[in-house]
Amino acid sequence: MANKCEDLPEECWGIILQKLDHHSHFQSLSLVSKSFLALTNRFRLNFTLTNQTIALHGTISKFLNRFSHLKTLDFSQFTGNLDTILDTVFSCGLKIEYLDVSNQEKLPVLTKNMRTLKVFKCSYLCWLCDADLVAISVMLPFLEELDISYPTDNEFDSDLKLNEVAVTDAGIEALWSSIRKLRKVNISGNDHITDCSVVGLSMNCLLLSEIVMLDCSLISHKGFYSILCNCHHLNVISANRMQVSPRISSTTLCSLDLSDTGSISDEFLVSIAKARWPLKSLSLCHCMGFTFFGISQLLCAYRSLKNLALVDVFFLTDQFVSKLAQYLVNIVSINLSDSARLTTATFVTLVTKCPLLEHIKMRKTSVGEVGNFLRDQGIVRNKRIKSLDLSKNFGLGDKLLLYIALACPNMELLNISSTYRTTEVGIADVLNICRGLESLQITHCRAISSLGRGLKLPKLEVLDVATSGFGDEGLKTISQRCPGLLRLDMQGCVAATTLQVEELIKMCERLREINLKGCHSVEILSVATWIVSLRRSYLKVIPPSKSSFSNCRKHLWSHGCLLE
Repeated sequence: MANKCEDLPEECWGIILQKLDHHSHFQSLSLVSKSFLALTNRFRLNFTLTNQTIALHGTISKFLNRFSHLKTLDFSQFTGNLDTILDTVFSCGLKIEYLDVSNQEKLPVLTKNMRTLKVFKCSYLCWLCDADLVAISVMLPFLEELDISYPTDNEFDSDLKLNEVAVTDAGIEALWSSIRKLRKVNISGNDHITDCSVVGLSMNCLLLSEIVMLDCSLISHKGFYSILCNCHHLNVISANRMQVSPRISSTTLCSLDLSDTGSISDEFLVSIAKARWPLKSLSLCHCMGFTFFGISQLLCAYRSLKNLALVDVFFLTDQFVSKLAQYLVNIVSINLSDSARLTTATFVTLVTKCPLLEHIKMRKTSVGEVGNFLRDQGIVRNKRIKSLDLSKNFGLGDKLLLYIALACPNMELLNISSTYRTTEVGIADVLNICRGLESLQITHCRAISSLGRGLKLPKLEVLDVATSGFGDEGLKTISQRCPGLLRLDMQGCVAATTLQVEELIKMCERLREINLKGCHSVEILSVATWIVSLRRSYLKVIPPSKSSFSNCRKHLWSHGCLLE
């Protein structure tokens, strides 16, 4: 007699559960049996705290006790006081490795040395100063990754000293003098740190492999130079608003982001080409001053590039991209957005001449209808392309969409938002050809009112039809064709009614999140009651308006319906 699946060794179940891309999939499994409940509890590694969690449960203690192997805690969506919550975390004995406290008013009080914590994110705090960095250096001495980027409150009392209201070189010194194993650091948006901080990091954190220092107005080419000279493990550097000398050898630098640097000369690009760094990723977005000569020399020298971003490059034309394509044979991801002179011809060039290409972004270009040259060339298929972002190409229509589907049959993600000439005819062609599509974004497409007719789409998990032409007929096609849907955004679909929304929720049994904001014909309490009657394990609903549901919110949540 065959063994029951529950009898598999726990190690085997661990491998299986790790293949699930989100812990929300655990919820259905946990309902199967007590042994499955214990398994999913044991292998839950991530926990995200929201305001609703505390409002409904009052504490996170029960979750910390239930999920005893948590490694990652994300508190960035919580807007309350984190001090007592962190006290609970520190005292529970969990071996937390990743903690995110971003978007808070201030850094929570760190009361205990967390020796297991490797990654700490505290970006976009309203208030961050040197004393906070001292606390981090004392309490979290074994950090490997730190993000203190973009503190948001730049106004402060003139009676206070600068280091009491902002991060200065003294605060960064506290970090590099205590946290010697630091590998990745993001200090972007800290306007009061200078080259001294960067030099200190480069000379004391010798394992540093990635540094991001965007929008740091007091850091110059001297700090950049110090990083390249001293950090022999450096793989990634992101900086802007500085002119740097690339005549520095580096055997490890594989990613360079100089976006928003301003004016960059051809001589500068040629000198990077001569430096012969082992670059795999290059970003020159929103930069001016260079010409086709400079970028062609650079790409010729780095034919092993896998990721390239040339956003808002005004001189790029179809002819120029065709010439550059000979250097892009190894490219995997390319972003040519905001270049108005690029048309459908550039898209065809990328599809046909870049054999390893998987991800294309051409937002806000001039990709439009199929021309005679397409009919003359025929269709060349590129089965490696997985994601395509052609949003805000206002001339894109159904004929080109059919060509795209035929040329990229293995697409998993497609974004054609704000393409006003596309209708459900084009969408139906895509869905009937690209059977592996997992995510479809068609926001602001008023001419699209349904998914069209066709077979079921079992792999489609994310659908965004916000402010499109979808009404009840469109929702009916979703109900009929998307049994595996996890997230649906239908914000602003004013023609949708309560009855059809309830039918959709019934038919899409795996649905975990639905956005009904602005769907004013939908009675949210009726929908919520319907969800409770279906006995779903969990469904997050964003209601049509900010009406108060304080009297019934907790009751609905206890039955699997979370109203946000």
